[in-house]
Amino acid sequence: MSDSRLRSGHLVALAGAAITAVALWLPWYALTLPRQFRQAIADGAVPGTLGQLTREVVAMLPEHMDATGWQALDGIDVALLVIAVLVAGVVLLAAGAGAPGAQVDAAGAARVASVAGAVATGFVLLKLVDPPGPNEIMSVRYGAWAALAGGVLMLAGGRMASGAVARPTPISPFAASYTPHSGTAPSDFAGGSIAPPSARR
Repeated sequence: MSDSRLRSGHLVALAGAAITAVALWLPWYALTLPRQFRQAIADGAVPGTLGQLTREVVAMLPEHMDATGWQALDGIDVALLVIAVLVAGVVLLAAGAGAPGAQVDAAGAARVASVAGAVATGFVLLKLVDPPGPNEIMSVRYGAWAALAGGVLMLAGGRMASGAVARPTPISPFAASYTPHSGTAPSDFAGGSIAPPSARR
């Protein structure tokens, strides 16, 4: 696979897509049962047989319970995976990884990465601001922050690549070459000057 058509921004977007996809398998939230709740159950807040059963269940629960992106997100997990696969696919196609008839130009891949990264970042920010549970018992874990970083990288990489593709390559004034007329001898250019042509009679 040749990456001669890629810019550094494309590679940044590709890394962001990979991070976003992997983050779905990492813990996004932690559920912590308050000590007051555990103590109230242990003191018999729920009477009778139901209380005994509740105490046994609470005693078996760990202090912290983690939830991955797949467990805690409702539909957004699938959307984030689709976005990550889309960005990775267009970048790889722009690099020439696909068939000759299934290629994407570098500018198009950059635009897709920018838009997809913005959407992914918005989704993750929404779940950070509005976790699936009360803030008193729910805390954000590193998986959510990793997904946010992935979305930002896709957005930033797309913007970087867009600027690099749109920016024309500067041409040095010294790059122009002089093509001598037929019959001009190389010695005529000695010293960096061109001898004037002989006057015709």
